[in-house]
Amino acid sequence: MQWSGLKKEFVFVGLILLGIITALGLYFYQAVASQQVFAPGVQIAGIPVQGKNCDEASSLLAAKMEQLWTVPVEFYREDYTYECTMRDLCEPIDIKGFVKDVWDKEQHLDWKEKLRSLDGRHYRCYSLTLNYDAAVKDKLHREWNERWSTPYTDARVIINAQGKPEVLPGQIGTRVDINATYMYLPQELKEMGELSVLIALESVNPHVNPEDFRNLGQLAVYSTQYNAGEVNRSHNLHMAASSIDNCILKAGEVFSFNKRVGSRSSEKGYRDAMVVVGDKFEPGIGGGICQVSSTLYNSVLLAGLEIVERHNHGLSVSYVPLGRDATVVYGVQDFRFRNNTDSPLCIKANAAGGKLTITIYGNTDYKKNIRVYAVIDKTIPYDTVTEADKNLAPGTEIIERHGLPGYVVRAFRQYTDARGKIVKTERLGTDCYKPLSRVIKKGPAHVADPAVPDPPAPAPGEVQEPGAGQNPPDVGVPPQVPAS
Repeated sequence: MQWSGLKKEFVFVGLILLGIITALGLYFYQAVASQQVFAPGVQIAGIPVQGKNCDEASSLLAAKMEQLWTVPVEFYREDYTYECTMRDLCEPIDIKGFVKDVWDKEQHLDWKEKLRSLDGRHYRCYSLTLNYDAAVKDKLHREWNERWSTPYTDARVIINAQGKPEVLPGQIGTRVDINATYMYLPQELKEMGELSVLIALESVNPHVNPEDFRNLGQLAVYSTQYNAGEVNRSHNLHMAASSIDNCILKAGEVFSFNKRVGSRSSEKGYRDAMVVVGDKFEPGIGGGICQVSSTLYNSVLLAGLEIVERHNHGLSVSYVPLGRDATVVYGVQDFRFRNNTDSPLCIKANAAGGKLTITIYGNTDYKKNIRVYAVIDKTIPYDTVTEADKNLAPGTEIIERHGLPGYVVRAFRQYTDARGKIVKTERLGTDCYKPLSRVIKKGPAHVADPAVPDPPAPAPGEVQEPGAGQNPPDVGVPPQVPAS
């Protein structure tokens, strides 16, 4: 009984002491809170702000920020240096807004956490993160890359003396690692002295390596003819063919003719030649390029690659069969296809002596027996237009433009196995080609010569006088006597 009584007394005393401590803690906490000042142990960016209100804490932080802004920074590499200050690199900081955020966080702490800091030995530290100006960072990145970056080169395919494809290794490139460089800069506000930062470089590996080319061989080849005597058209054709020559297409990658060749303009060297515009032929910059895209289209079809985008001409063209052309207009119509194999492809394009040849090399495991053909569903005859031309000789007719029939055509790609058995037939699409009128120029009609009336017969007894310059029919002309 005696021990039980003592236990009750200890519990009672303990409760009284706990109540006193709690009351004192709440009193001191209320005393601090009522003054709208930071509690003991609070630090902002390493600055003690206990007993300071928000304005006073902001002033202390602003003074420290001003010291930071003047800290000199030197970026260097080899014999190059770039000097600036932290102010030049960082975004402005809303100091009052940051201090207000800290104050709000303090007010939302639970009462236990608040009581822990009353003795000043428990610290709550709030760091101030520095944000670097993205525009300045990008500018430095570009300038430094101009100085130190070297482009990587992918492995490339050449045709050796035996006419076989051979793979040459690429080269590793170099570029500035701007993020690694900025990691040497302080990430939050703190005491610091002069900064010296090495500009970091990183290696850029080729995207295509020799080992990526497995079982390299010819998947397809297609050729078309052109008139080498048409100088401007041949020039454009050569330029476009050179643009796609040696193109490496990675597995799954989509080839875009317009992206690869680029815009066609006189500034880039393209010339005027005949092009199909809607339903007529007329001169235009880059005439002849569509023969390159059409030749490539046929090679792609024979290689069994996936067609992503393709458009036919408005009129039939002579260099490929119906349904097998691919017109391109920069920014409007493109020819695109996907490398649907698991290995890189290489496109080889060669234009010489009036012959354009495009060959596709890749993994011969994907080589297929393919036949491409078209069915003409409708032929639309052309009409003849006769136009008067007063500059032609009367009664003359010339053919100003030959006509072309129109067609409605369905094209197919047929796959066969090694024994010639049809495995799959793929419909490529339906193409409509408009007819082109024949134009005949016609000169003026012949004008009949005016009729000359017969002279009237003389009346009986009338003597007809000879006209001027005539002699009477029955009178001889006396001989001329030379002057002596």
